[in-house]
Amino acid sequence: IKNLDHTALVIFASANAVDIFFQMLFGTGSDARALHSSKLCAIGQETAEAMERHGLRPELVTSEYTAEGLAKALEGWEMKGMRVLVPRAEVARDALPSLLANRGAEVEILPVYRAMCPVDAGPALLRLFSAEGVDVITFTSSSTVSNFVRAFPDDRLPAILGDAEVACMG
Repeated sequence: IKNLDHTALVIFASANAVDIFFQMLFGTGSDARALHSSKLCAIGQETAEAMERHGLRPELVTSEYTAEGLAKALEGWEMKGMRVLVPRAEVARDALPSLLANRGAEVEILPVYRAMCPVDAGPALLRLFSAEGVDVITFTSSSTVSNFVRAFPDDRLPAILGDAEVACMG
């Protein structure tokens, strides 16, 4: 956050990242004006809306919720030597930083939150699946997949899932 005046591009990966980033920014005594020299990107409309609640309009909003989708949307942008900040979850795919670095950008990841599985998720999920089951399971991130899988005993997961369809964002 102290280096925002040297940052050419800030890419927000989620609405959570936007809100927590601004809490951190306000905690330093700064506000949205600290981003005056940066172009702003949002991965997804919900992320863009979170930015707008803080008085900012992103230059680019991707409709595809993947690093690859954002990299494609940035194809016309000159990235060589560009300092890029990505506020995001502590554990996330490294695809975006790698794709941008391959184009010459200097990418800095700012972990602003940690996606954690609730303590009682395992028993609650077991009750849900052993009762009536589910038809579709939707995962919104790689961390939700990891946390879901860890919630079940390894040997029982295939039987528990049954015929449920699985959908993933990204």
